[in-house]
Amino acid sequence: MPAIENEILNQKISDLPFTEDFKSFSQKLGVNTIGEMVAIPVAELIKSEGFTYHGLQELIKVLKENHMGYLLKQ
Repeated sequence: MPAIENEILNQKISDLPFTEDFKSFSQKLGVNTIGEMVAIPVAELIKSEGFTYHGLQELIKVLKENHMGYLLKQ
């Protein structure tokens, strides 16, 4: 994996342009970085209490902006 991707995946969610709802959800889930979040299959995220489709769209947007949308697991 290219170094720039590792750098982005290791960024803290709290430091990225996510809504407070998304940041709060990730905290409750015990997820601190983008890499930890994309390691969870989308189907599992959607079933998690407090996760919304809006949150999924936020995650997709950040990944696509960094050309990493392919990292989302079905």
